[in-house]
Amino acid sequence: MRNLFVIASLTLLSHCAFAIQCGDTVSGTVTLGADMVCNNINGLNVGADNTTINLNGHTISCIGPGFNGSCQWVDGVSGLPSRAGIYSSNKKGIKVVGPGTISGFLYDVYIYGGTGHTVSGLTLTGPVTKLVGNHRGLAIGVAVNNAVCGPVNPLTGVAGYSANVYSNTAQNQSQGISISDTSCAQIIRNTASNNTSASGGSHGILVSGGNHNTIMGNTASLNGLNRAFDGGIRITYSSTNNIINSTDSNSVSSNIVQSNCGSGITVGHHSTNNSIYTNTVKFNGVSAQGGSCDVPAAGAFHDLAEEVSGQGNIWNANNICHTQTANIPAGVCNPNE
Repeated sequence: MRNLFVIASLTLLSHCAFAIQCGDTVSGTVTLGADMVCNNINGLNVGADNTTINLNGHTISCIGPGFNGSCQWVDGVSGLPSRAGIYSSNKKGIKVVGPGTISGFLYDVYIYGGTGHTVSGLTLTGPVTKLVGNHRGLAIGVAVNNAVCGPVNPLTGVAGYSANVYSNTAQNQSQGISISDTSCAQIIRNTASNNTSASGGSHGILVSGGNHNTIMGNTASLNGLNRAFDGGIRITYSSTNNIINSTDSNSVSSNIVQSNCGSGITVGHHSTNNSIYTNTVKFNGVSAQGGSCDVPAAGAFHDLAEEVSGQGNIWNANNICHTQTANIPAGVCNPNE
């Protein structure tokens, strides 16, 4: 592994003194000049604060011992390595921008810690699979873990964002976008579809732990297989060393969440004071999608769902939806909407 400080468009260009390779640690501004195919190793590792990686229309992909020859995990198989297309740990101000594609890693983009990150304009994908023979295990398009709010603006009193994840397409993962133990993240105008895994728990967007995150203007469709905890958007707790970390005061608004094989928008356990409003949430968990999903059990899934042990969640009647769980105020969803 090499440590490279790169300014401007130096990646894989014929006139360069060096070419960036899979597994390199980079800093500064990196602009790809060609595709990168990584053989069971990380794509690029971030070495310093304020690093920008511009895919410039190119692809970073991973081949390996994982699902369908990729570096995604295989359900029920232990010992597979953890590979990331872009990996950052405890750095600030990291930007990963498209257009461009990151494909076939366990984490296409993995950002741990820090604040002020941006992930935008990317296509994040993996091997396509059908219900029959689906052995995909864990695979995440964008994972942001343990990022913290930015400095408070003295004029507005509002904290800066920890991560701004916007205008990405996440597909063929087990979770399209996952925000864990992170506060002040903005998940805006992404498309998350066809994210499935063999053991369930597949979502377009998952927020677990943290608070004051914004999930707005996204489209989540065709996620899940009608298996346990599948669905479009899920807000729930996380657990660290057997300690429950609740998920509080998040805003879920103006999303289109339709035709998922599972529930549409779910607020899970230990999730309080979250606001869900002006979403369009229809046709979730009511069919097998022409054989693409398990046949749903009657009443197992709903457009809007709240599980027990949360309190103070606000389900606004301006959501457009057909079905809801009994503990959501009556009339939020309407079969005629």
